Amino acid sequence: SERREEPPLPTEWTQVSMSGVPVHFKRQGLLHSAALEGGADVGALLAADVEPRDWIIEVPAHWTDAQLEGVVQELPAGSKLLFKGLPSRKGLPMVGIQASLADLQSL
Repeated sequence: SERREEPPLPTEWTQVSMSGVPVHFKRQGLLHSAALEGGADVGALLAADVEPRDWIIEVPAHWTDAQLEGVVQELPAGSKLLFKGLPSRKGLPMVGIQASLADLQSL
């Protein structure tokens, strides 16, 4: 059988590390333009951004559904759950939220 090539990741998503945790965010507005132009300090632009945005938070593969639910229960009041993986059932060990950077950092 022929091996199929994996599609590339969408270019509008960027990965950063926060306290050693891989976090992905969707670039919007100035962040998207800066990333496309290259050389911009995306971290500084992100820190100045107070608007809620979509985030994907990866957790260790050995986490359980209950541990991931603990993260969801700690979401700040202004945040919104977008999706939650089910790692105990061989699902993805990640959670998607909509939050400001300050809310994300408070987790």
